[in-house]
Amino acid sequence: MLYQTELPAHSDIIGAFIRDKKLSGLAPTTLEFYHEKLAKLSHDSSVLELTKSDLQQLLYSLTCNQGGKQAYLRAFKAFFNWVEENGLQTLTHTKTSK
Repeated sequence: MLYQTELPAHSDIIGAFIRDKKLSGLAPTTLEFYHEKLAKLSHDSSVLELTKSDLQQLLYSLTCNQGGKQAYLRAFKAFFNWVEENGLQTLTHTKTSK
């Protein structure tokens, strides 16, 4: 399997996810939900380089209640499942906890 030497930019990969979901017929409110929640992912590096530990730290640091954290987790899972389905997964990525 070939791996990309340069990872897509943060906004490019999340934008591609949102566009794909829009083409799939998701409601505008669902698309906004994904956009809002995924905006919390690190902008310092490619979102594809985030690890399970990075995501757990992010969820822990959120000041919202447990229901709010579960909403973020749902968005993260949808995104990373899409990443995997589209062959964009990197060697450092591991799935988020269930």
